[in-house]
Amino acid sequence: MPTVTYASGDVDEARAFLGEYYYSNFVDVLSWKRSWQSRFDIVPSDTVTLGDLQFGTDVKIRFGELGSYHVNLPVAGSLTWRQGCGAPLRATTATAAVFQPVGDTTWRDGTAAAGCWP
Repeated sequence: MPTVTYASGDVDEARAFLGEYYYSNFVDVLSWKRSWQSRFDIVPSDTVTLGDLQFGTDVKIRFGELGSYHVNLPVAGSLTWRQGCGAPLRATTATAAVFQPVGDTTWRDGTAAAGCWP
């Protein structure tokens, strides 16, 4: 399948694009120190969707329940994530994040406060 490339300086447009190829979501920009500029390269298919997602700044993305398994493999930096009220975990270039189909899912940069993330 061909790669779908998308770039935007608009948070709502980026959120809608992610919803089309992945899951319904809410994107919160955590730091406006740098201008928002997302770039997504996605190879969609019926069984596995591959993507290189770049946001240009720190974000928190809330998905709700995914309904399918999902794996994140950071190629740079790290990703803190949580499903349900479980403990937050961190994916790095050395460790992947593996998501279950059930449990509200949140990705964010940094560490989590006690309790469930909103």
